[in-house]
Amino acid sequence: MMKKLSVIVAACVAFAAPVARAQDAAPRQLHVAPLVGAYVPTGDQRDDLEDALLVGLQLSYDVHPYVAVVGTFGWAPTEVKGLAEDLDLFQYDLGVQGQYPVALSNGVTLKPFVGAGLGARTYSFRDLDDVDAETDLAGYFSAGGAVLYRGVEVALTARDYLTDFDGVGAEGDSSTRNDLSLFASVGYAF
Repeated sequence: MMKKLSVIVAACVAFAAPVARAQDAAPRQLHVAPLVGAYVPTGDQRDDLEDALLVGLQLSYDVHPYVAVVGTFGWAPTEVKGLAEDLDLFQYDLGVQGQYPVALSNGVTLKPFVGAGLGARTYSFRDLDDVDAETDLAGYFSAGGAVLYRGVEVALTARDYLTDFDGVGAEGDSSTRNDLSLFASVGYAF
């Protein structure tokens, strides 16, 4: 019985090794994708800032078929409630994404993903030169999905951001704020 089990285990290992090597030998993929969507403040952040358009650029690199490193830059031209002043919100972060590519028919691949990352967010008044910009730590959790076909990737992403917040335009007590970034991207994989 033990001999048969050893033969079965050895056969499984011998079969899995070429598959693992084939996955390791898969070409690394760099994805470049402009993005557009919405910045949606929630909780206490909603008391201070308006919803806004979100535009930006996302770069990702598949270090493994199931893992990617993702860098994102986004800009949301929002407004401070009560002040009627335009505020440029810049966010930039670097994260890790777990993904599960599934080959569908005719060369189409579906890739659901989840991720997490850290970065920063800068709040800068557009027309108030006497107020310094403020930059705070930001972190996110994300979920979404992408469809790939012949190097073109269309993706939908939802990110839940937690940020340190010291006030906009005037130093206040530091607090943690929450908001969402919901965006679509169309990019190309090299």
